[in-house]
Amino acid sequence: MNRILTLTCLSLFYFTNLFSQSNCTPIPEVNFPGGRVIMSFDGNVHDDDDILALPYATGLWWAAGLKDKVVQVEYNNHVCLINNNETDGSGPGSGDDSQNMRNSAAGAISRFDYNPNIFYDYETQGNASTSKMSSEIEKSTASNPLWIIAGGPMETVWRGLEGATKGHDHVTVISHSAWNEAHLHCGDDHNWTDLKNTYQNRGVFFVGFCSGSGCSQPSGLNDQNGGFSSAVSNWSWMQNSSKEYNRWIFGRNPFGNNKFDPSDAGMSYYLITGGPFNGGEKKPDHNDARKLMENPCEDNVPPVENIPPSLTITAPVSGSVVSVGSTTTISLSATDEDGFISKHQIFVNGTLVDTDGGNYTPYKMSNIAAGTHTIKATVMDNTGATTSKTVSITAGSSPTTPPPPPPPTTGGDPSVTITSPSDGQNFDPGNTVVVTLDANDPDGSIIKHQVYVDNKLVDTDGSKYTPHKINAISQGSHTIKVVVTDNDGNTASSSVTIDAQAGTSPGENENEAPDPPSTGSAPTVIFNTPIDNQEVATGSTVS
Repeated sequence: MNRILTLTCLSLFYFTNLFSQSNCTPIPEVNFPGGRVIMSFDGNVHDDDDILALPYATGLWWAAGLKDKVVQVEYNNHVCLINNNETDGSGPGSGDDSQNMRNSAAGAISRFDYNPNIFYDYETQGNASTSKMSSEIEKSTASNPLWIIAGGPMETVWRGLEGATKGHDHVTVISHSAWNEAHLHCGDDHNWTDLKNTYQNRGVFFVGFCSGSGCSQPSGLNDQNGGFSSAVSNWSWMQNSSKEYNRWIFGRNPFGNNKFDPSDAGMSYYLITGGPFNGGEKKPDHNDARKLMENPCEDNVPPVENIPPSLTITAPVSGSVVSVGSTTTISLSATDEDGFISKHQIFVNGTLVDTDGGNYTPYKMSNIAAGTHTIKATVMDNTGATTSKTVSITAGSSPTTPPPPPPPTTGGDPSVTITSPSDGQNFDPGNTVVVTLDANDPDGSIIKHQVYVDNKLVDTDGSKYTPHKINAISQGSHTIKVVVTDNDGNTASSSVTIDAQAGTSPGENENEAPDPPSTGSAPTVIFNTPIDNQEVATGSTVS
């Protein structure tokens, strides 16, 4: 197959493998062609730019809603200069550059919630990183291609390609730097030319540094220093951003006031916006980065506060009496409204005696000793929220001796009722609806009140509830739900459905009955000054 035909086939494939992603909506420029992404950075000798580029690139993928497409991030990949206190001593990045890269990786993991297991410090995990890259190459297919962003010496990419036995024909390697492509350090390492001469014939597509007319081809990419590396003043929006992660990335700049250089991150922006076959932005600058980093995909997903699981101990009944030496089965009923139960635990007299996962096998409490025993059950949902319930049973001193009467029980779950509005009540669209409620806990106190409108959390109060106002209610049917939590972690909820339709009676526009008809005369009002049509001087004061 000649080169033109190969490129045509690749173009057709990538156009049909268009971006489809999570339940968030990224900015319109995001047009990732699909597949998986590996990023390779150096950062441990010569130039400190990757101390900034690594967190910037990982932030871009996160902001685009594509974090899950990144399957490997390797750094400190100067394989011939490792285990040294490597530094060029420039600005805030001076010191051990390898450690600075580790700090950047750790910050990216914590702020953007990456899986730490996909990050590889090549100085200490070189073999593991190569094996990971080779395995990802072998997974590559027409429907699951692999993009390798080469932001450092090419030797580690060579090793990954060399270790793979298949998949090369669905791999694209991207570089923007002539210096990186020509760089050799070991004497027996490999550069960009070696990669192309060996693996282009095996189907690997290469996008590399270009100049002049070559930059118009899919195989050409401008040096990203032309847009992403610029004056610090161009990036001051990050320093002043309301978003902590932007301020943190700005603080990773190792060049002080001399410049701001996350140049290798420009390759990520290029691929996020389409790459070589979908018209990716080849010359992004600080304005492009700002639009994405200040409007991350995650901001378009309404935050949903987790609802704790519900739990009931169905057997034994609290206060029940059993025989000494008998066996009692502990049965539970547990559900989770917005997820699933991930763990069940049983405690007897404060000691953990049984742990199950999502499926609970009833625990049997055998050979019960004389006396009163406390049984506690705890369930955890898939987000880590827990709910506990407790019952007490008593075993008599002997099978023939009547056990003492059970202690009086005064406890119970919290309760809540929406007192206003009432279920089915009508309102005029645009009016204000006030949500009031009545909540109590017989054996403790209410510590949290939450109000949901149409399944979206709109208000959270602590122990004291301030009536929530729904301003300018929109036309249609709306569900209002309140959830209260007591000091034991138990919850209760109440819901009503209301309608907002034009033409409702005036009394239904407020959460209260209409005023009674008046029996007196209507009040009157008269303007003393100014008089009607009176002329006054421009700029004067009128009382």
